[in-house]
Amino acid sequence: MREADKTRPVDSLARAYRAARKLLAAYRRDLSPLRAARTMDDVRRFAAAHPECCDPSTGFNGDLLRVRIVWDLFARVGCSAFVETGSYVGSTALLAARSLRCPVFSCESDSLYWAVAKLRCAPLRRITVRRADSRTFLRGLSTALPLGTVPFVYLDAHWYPDLPLAEEMEIVASQWKRAVVLMDDVRVPGREDFGYDTYDGRPLDTGLVPTLSASRLPADSVLLFPDYDATQEVGLRRGYAVVGLGVRSVLGDRRDFPLSLLREAADEELDRR
Repeated sequence: MREADKTRPVDSLARAYRAARKLLAAYRRDLSPLRAARTMDDVRRFAAAHPECCDPSTGFNGDLLRVRIVWDLFARVGCSAFVETGSYVGSTALLAARSLRCPVFSCESDSLYWAVAKLRCAPLRRITVRRADSRTFLRGLSTALPLGTVPFVYLDAHWYPDLPLAEEMEIVASQWKRAVVLMDDVRVPGREDFGYDTYDGRPLDTGLVPTLSASRLPADSVLLFPDYDATQEVGLRRGYAVVGLGVRSVLGDRRDFPLSLLREAADEELDRR
């Protein structure tokens, strides 16, 4: 063997290591100014100083106001794990693991996206990425998590003709008495400036997901929607809904930023949409 050939495996490992470091660099940036933000202007100043954080590839659609809201919901309720359906390429899982410092469980049904997400998340041991249907994943997860876990569940597995959101929500409500659920890409009542998905020409709202109705939720639960102009966001500006299962008393006081940006919608308002 030539001497040059002996060094090739070492060189390849070094290049792979440098590539991995570069790939994760975006998730090692200092996020403390965003965490310390007390107004929308503070968030926008952080976005202006760090435009790379606003790219959808950094997770949570690049919507930094949503990131702040997720952080505060997680802390206020006392969540202890982050659960995601729809890994895509692992961006949200990485950002959640970096910023929440908790175990992260994510699933992806597409084999290619699963492989990419698995590879990207491999350096962070607190992340588990599984290839599975989201409903099967959620049913099995309750036995895998320690007793007493309060999960933050991010439902984003709805790219394909099959829409699992209603079943996912029913599974979560049956498995955990206390949890926070954020559904992505839903229609926000009275806020048509937020983007949302459609299925067969129907918007993703109470018509397709009956659990997006306060009267369908368990006792001591709350349904919240963003109550700010989408132009205040800095990413994809997608609509979302937050369901607090068994935590109404905890989320009743939302006077402080950023939870002040969420409002509870009455069923009468939802029915008019």
